[in-house]
Amino acid sequence: MSLVITSNVALDDRPDTSEVFKPYSYQNPLLNTMRIPANSEIALQSAKINKNGVASLTAANSNFNHYFGVPVGTALCPKIENSTQIPFPAIIGAGLVFREGGRAERNIDDLTLDISSGINAAAYNPSLINAVVPTSIVVTQNRTSAANKALEGFNFTATQEKTIVKKGKATAVWSDISVNSRAGFTQTNGVVTSTTTTGFHVQAKQYPIAQAKGSVFFDISSLNGDDVDKKPWVVGLSRINRRIANNTGVSRELPEYFNTTAQKAGSKLPRVGGQVIYGDIMVGRSGTDLCVWQSGVDSNAKLGGTKMNEIIYYGGDFNPQFKAGKYNLKNNDDDYVKVKFTLDNENMKIELIDDSDTVVLLADFTVAKSKGGVKENLTAPICAPKMAMYPIMAGRTIGTTGSLDELFHYTNYPTWDEATYTNYDWWGYSQKNNLTRWCLEVESRFWNDFGDTSSGILKDGLQIPVLSAVGGELVGYQSMIITAPSLEYGLSKTFSQPSALGAGITGNATASRLMGFLNTPVSIPKSNTAGVTITNSVSVPILSTDASIFVRLNNFTQKTVNARQGTGSKIIAHLPRFDNSGNDLGGLYFSPNFPTYLSLGNTEDLLINSFDIDIVYDNETLCTALSGKTVVCLHIRDKVK
Repeated sequence: MSLVITSNVALDDRPDTSEVFKPYSYQNPLLNTMRIPANSEIALQSAKINKNGVASLTAANSNFNHYFGVPVGTALCPKIENSTQIPFPAIIGAGLVFREGGRAERNIDDLTLDISSGINAAAYNPSLINAVVPTSIVVTQNRTSAANKALEGFNFTATQEKTIVKKGKATAVWSDISVNSRAGFTQTNGVVTSTTTTGFHVQAKQYPIAQAKGSVFFDISSLNGDDVDKKPWVVGLSRINRRIANNTGVSRELPEYFNTTAQKAGSKLPRVGGQVIYGDIMVGRSGTDLCVWQSGVDSNAKLGGTKMNEIIYYGGDFNPQFKAGKYNLKNNDDDYVKVKFTLDNENMKIELIDDSDTVVLLADFTVAKSKGGVKENLTAPICAPKMAMYPIMAGRTIGTTGSLDELFHYTNYPTWDEATYTNYDWWGYSQKNNLTRWCLEVESRFWNDFGDTSSGILKDGLQIPVLSAVGGELVGYQSMIITAPSLEYGLSKTFSQPSALGAGITGNATASRLMGFLNTPVSIPKSNTAGVTITNSVSVPILSTDASIFVRLNNFTQKTVNARQGTGSKIIAHLPRFDNSGNDLGGLYFSPNFPTYLSLGNTEDLLINSFDIDIVYDNETLCTALSGKTVVCLHIRDKVK
C-alpha cells in the first residue's frame, strides 16, 4: 500500500508564470521511478484547494447591448426614434466561451477579458475602431483600496478616435459593383477609364470617410465634359453591400430592402448603364441636370424598403447659388470640376468646386435649415447602417474617366478586408448574419422618411444632426451598456417588435448580475468629456460557485466513463460544491468517508515517473477558478479480491 502526496507548488515554484505548476493543472516528476505492483487500484485520499468565486456563463445570463450615441431621454433625443443609433447586441466572451459546452466557469480575470471581447465585438462606430480587434473600449476591474482588494465591479473606458489622415488619388483601388459585374474599365494610379459603352460602376473599398470632419473630393471634369452626348454619371458614398441575385439571375450590390422601382413623382432616379445606381448619398447628372440623391424611405410612396430620394437643393433662398433652379451640367457655365463631400458626424455637407478652386455649397442640413430650407431641401442625418461609407463612382461611354483626388479617414481604421470587415462594420455584420431588419428599423425612422414632415420635436419631420467638435470627438455621444430589457432603448413605433414587452433589440439582455448593473438596465456614465466616456458598475458582480469539480489523473491506466461527454475519461474522484466543513469558497478540504477505488488494470508492474494532475469540470475543461496551492493525496493498494 502507498500514500502519494502531490502538490502544484514547492518553495521555488512560480505558479503565476509557469504552465507546469498551475493550481488546476500540474505535474510532479519523481526523482526515482516508482514501481506499482500488478493488480493495483487507486483512490483519492484527500484534496485541498483554494477556490475563488467564478462566473457561470450560459446563453441565459451573458447577453447585453452596447449603445453609442446621444442618450435617450435628453432634450435632443427624447425617444429612441430621434436617435440615429441603435443598441447593438453583445455577448460576454462573444458567446465563444460557452457555445460548445453550454456553460463555462470563468474566474474574475477571465470574465474581465470575456466582457472586453463581448463589448469590442459590439462597438461598430468608426470613431471607436482602432484595429480589427480590439476597439478603443477598455474594461478593467474596480477593487477596494483595502488590503484584501475586494472586487467592486468593472470599469469601462471608451475613447473616441480623433485623428484623420489623407489618402491620395493613386491609393484608390476600385472594385466593380455593377449589375452582374459587367462593367468594362481599366484603372491606373486611381483613375478609372471606361472601355465599354455601358461604362463603369465602381467602389473604392479601402477606407470609409471619417466622422471627424472627414472629406472626399471627386474629379468630375471628364465624367461630365461639355458634350451633349455625355451620358449620366454619379459620384458619392455608400456602405459596402454584398452581391445579391434575384430569381431572374440579376445580381447587384445593394441592401436587401432597397426598392429599385420606387420614386417620387417628378423626380429622376440615378441611372448609369441602364441600372438604378445605389448609394447612401450621391451627386450626379440626369439628362442635363445636376441632381442630389440620398437613400431613405418615403411613406408617401407607399412602397416598402428604401429608395433614392432626390434632395431639392435649388429654387429658394436656402441656397442662393441655385435659387433659379436646377443647375445645367451640359452648359456648366460655372465650370465646376470637383464635388466635395464632408462628413461632420451625422451631418453631410456637399460642395462644388470650380476651376478656380472657388467652393460653393450644394446641399447640407445646418446652413440650408438656417435659411428656411424644409425637409426636401436638406440632407438627412447619417445613421448607424451608413456609419462606414466608401467612395462610389459611375460613368458611361468609352473613354470616360473618373477619380477621387483625396479621402480623409480615421488614422487607425483598418484597411477593408472581405474576410474581416464584418467584425467591425455593423452593416456588413448584419448582412452576413441576416439581421438587416434592425438596419431597416433605423432607416425607417421619421427623420429619414422623406414623406414625413410632421414628426419630431418641432413637428417638422426633422432631427437636428449631431456634429463633431473641433478636436474631432462626436459631441454628445456616450458609450452606454444595457444589461436588462429596456423599453426606452428598445421600443420603436416605426418597426414591429419581435420581443416581449416591446423591448425590441434589448429584449434578450440578461447580464446585469455578472456585469454589476443590478436594477440599472441602462448604465449611467461617471463622466463623458473630450470624447472619453467612463462608466463604472453600480453593484458588485454576482459570481456563482455551484459547479462541481473533479480530480483527473492523466498518466495512469485507470478507466472511467464521462457520460456527460459520452467519452472515456481519466477522472478518479468528485469534489462536490461544499467541502467537509460546508464551505464553498476559499480554502476547501475534501476527504471522502468511503473512497472509491479504481482498478489500474495492470496485469504487470507499472513503472511511474510522474503524477500528472488536473482539476476539471464535468465537461473536462480545466477549473481555472483555483488559485494558490493545491494538494491532492492518492492512495494506492492491492486490488481487493
